[in-house]
Amino acid sequence: MRLFGENVFGKKLLLLISSLVTVASTLHRAFVYNIPVVSQVSTQNKYQLTKPFVSSNFVNNTKNDSARTTLDCDVNISLPVFDHSHSEKFQVFFLETSGRPYLMGRQACSIESTAIKSGLISKVILRSLYLDLSKSMSLCHLYHSYKNVQFYTINYEELFRNTPAENITQKLNKVVDFGITHYSDIGRLALVYKYGGYYLDLDIIVTKNLRVFTNFFVIESGKAKPDKNCGIAKGTQRGRWLSNGQFHFDAGHQYPWKFMEHVNQSYGVNISDRHQAGPKVAWEVAKNMYGLKNLTNQVVEAGKANRHMTILPDFSFLPSEFSSIGNKLYPGTARTPQEWDALFKCSYTVHFYSNTWGHKAVSGDPKLDAYSYLGPTHCPNSFKFWKQEF
Repeated sequence: MRLFGENVFGKKLLLLISSLVTVASTLHRAFVYNIPVVSQVSTQNKYQLTKPFVSSNFVNNTKNDSARTTLDCDVNISLPVFDHSHSEKFQVFFLETSGRPYLMGRQACSIESTAIKSGLISKVILRSLYLDLSKSMSLCHLYHSYKNVQFYTINYEELFRNTPAENITQKLNKVVDFGITHYSDIGRLALVYKYGGYYLDLDIIVTKNLRVFTNFFVIESGKAKPDKNCGIAKGTQRGRWLSNGQFHFDAGHQYPWKFMEHVNQSYGVNISDRHQAGPKVAWEVAKNMYGLKNLTNQVVEAGKANRHMTILPDFSFLPSEFSSIGNKLYPGTARTPQEWDALFKCSYTVHFYSNTWGHKAVSGDPKLDAYSYLGPTHCPNSFKFWKQEF
């Protein structure tokens, strides 16, 4: 419930009623879906709006009413369960699988940049049954501001039903080290198989419209060198794995099906290995499905329904190879705008790989790190809170 301009007593009463309804709904859904209830913490947070932000790509995508001067962040939002009724054309999925009822600043930045630049509708899916806006000012602003950003929870057993990953939750729940990571690895392929669409990790900044790519994966760590027009000949880049942090497939495409089939057949509960799912498996599945010997940028089975795939060179989505992110995206020494622009010229996204490089500090100085250079343009409202939340 969003409250603006009520008298103090009435506002407090409505907040109390809203909280009771949210708690009751959360307890009911926790019982139905057998998901643990997370304690809810509420604080008095308000964000003063200076002016509504309007995207250049989505002129009418803001939820802001010009008469409103504050956003009420002291509220928990009960989330609907994502299903076919929420699926849309040109959708992109984000998965938050930790169980937290909120997003951190860099995650909010990823979604805001997608709302502004990608040309897609963001479906942000949490394991939590509710969204706590009091935990993050960047999240509160994101929730209130963009029509093309929508939040949901999900029942993973239902998501995996009628796919090769059915019943894999029994295995994932027993894994100690990488269970949450593998939920995300498998869940993202199940989503695009059932509903079709794009998937992006929550540590990516989108810089261009993504609709130009469909049914694609991206080579990881291939060290490609594009020409001055961002071109590269087919088959000239080789790589190690396929990055599963960004991809698209039409609903019913056979690649996600084969991926889920491979993982469910080979998954070992007693094996502590990040690579039981993820980039390494993504390449193994593509190699077996298409009979490939080497991983190169190419188009496979062009024109074949539910099998066509484009394997893109790394620079299209990954301007820095994984091992160089620390030096290239957080150089610590001054970079000119021309140097940053040259690095990002040929890329549609910038992937920061926060699982490894998330400890790197954001300075707020656009000369010293990529977040501080890109943030004010690509996620301006989230980046206002860089000092507190990044």
